[in-house]
Amino acid sequence: MLPLSCVNCCHNPLQLGPTGTAFGYCTRHRVVLQSPELLTCGQLRRKDLYGASVEREQEAHSSRYVRSRPALLHAPKDRKKADLHYERSNGGMPSDRVVEEVLAYGTMPKIATMAALRQIPGTRAEIALTSLGRAYIANCAAKHGAWTSGLHLVWWTLGRLSTAPVIRATDLRTTFGQRIERLTSVAQWLVIGHRLTLVAEVARQSREENDPLADLETLPEEAAMHGDPDQPDETLRFLASKPVQKRIDVALSEARYHALGRAARS
Repeated sequence: MLPLSCVNCCHNPLQLGPTGTAFGYCTRHRVVLQSPELLTCGQLRRKDLYGASVEREQEAHSSRYVRSRPALLHAPKDRKKADLHYERSNGGMPSDRVVEEVLAYGTMPKIATMAALRQIPGTRAEIALTSLGRAYIANCAAKHGAWTSGLHLVWWTLGRLSTAPVIRATDLRTTFGQRIERLTSVAQWLVIGHRLTLVAEVARQSREENDPLADLETLPEEAAMHGDPDQPDETLRFLASKPVQKRIDVALSEARYHALGRAARS
């Protein structure tokens, strides 16, 4: 049931598969998730899907689960038991830069939080940035905003698309009873996939405006044909290949990125 739990929701930026903190945090309900693998809600936005599949699954999920608070996956109507698995943040969290930025999300311009996460080294900060970025892009799309609302997010992500995620031992929140070597490969694969889905979602939005970025919408499917959870290096080699890098440059060159940024500010 992991795909339907809060662990797999973009609104929980602290976790991605086996990587992240032991607890989660929901930026929609602004609560600490003590047992995110047991919880969900009608606003679930799955990290493992993108495009029309996300919207379709979210609609189906919201018909079963309440949208106003976390609920138990297996007993959605049992509010008393669900309440035992999450709590309001009381300011007593141990010091952690990623957690601090995530808890502050929404109390200042959201792009400012994501820019701050970009400056924090490590895979956990990247997971938080990509998760929040995907939720932010979806919200802008729902309001019929221009695809350039995700311009900086997609540019930052393209810049690290073929870079291997560095998974430290302290980044793993659980071992799932698996060998650490394989778990690390799976964690890298998931981070790479998360990057690709963010790019694809911005590219999908740009298609409505006939923008060249739309050519990158199929990158997740193409990358899935090169490598697998046991071979993330193969996927990275594909993304670093000259044909892919040329496509990226045609879709969003550095000169075009800066020009679009200036146009957005004017």
